[in-house]
Amino acid sequence: MTLPNVETREALNIGEESADLRGRLADLGGADEAQVWFDWGTSSRRLTNSTRSRSLSRSITYQRGLSNLQPDTTYYYRFIGQNDAGLTAGSVNSFTTKSGEQHKINCSVRAGEGSTGRDCGTTVEDGGSARIGAHPASGWEFVRWDIDGETNTSRSAYYTVDNITDDVDALAFFREEDDED
Repeated sequence: MTLPNVETREALNIGEESADLRGRLADLGGADEAQVWFDWGTSSRRLTNSTRSRSLSRSITYQRGLSNLQPDTTYYYRFIGQNDAGLTAGSVNSFTTKSGEQHKINCSVRAGEGSTGRDCGTTVEDGGSARIGAHPASGWEFVRWDIDGETNTSRSAYYTVDNITDDVDALAFFREEDDED
């Protein structure tokens, strides 16, 4: 009999106060079963918390949810396996919970030139994205967006603002269409 072979996997479903830890029991080391659990904490050198152990009798990817975490905090974790030959630990991985901050998407146009739509007027989680849209009024055509005071070179009336970390102020510019006689 040898030590079990375990791998720490990427955490999933990371929220403001929760995350799902994942680990793989790749080999039981010749044992009929192995106990598995996660050690975790806010320091990579001191994983002071442990999930409840579970007995597994086959190779499997194991997932365990954590709750009541602090927003915008980095957590470290590793997957542990133990059989009668001893204990083995996977590598230490980390994840950061979401901040919980919400940012407003403000869009505007000059009166009579057009309107805005899509995600304009909504709120987005910190680090999220928003797809904004502009619709010219009759006799007008879309020219560009100014996002937070900076001219955007995209000529598309629909634009995605990524990695939002503050409120967004977007101004749609239009011009009158040329009359063709």
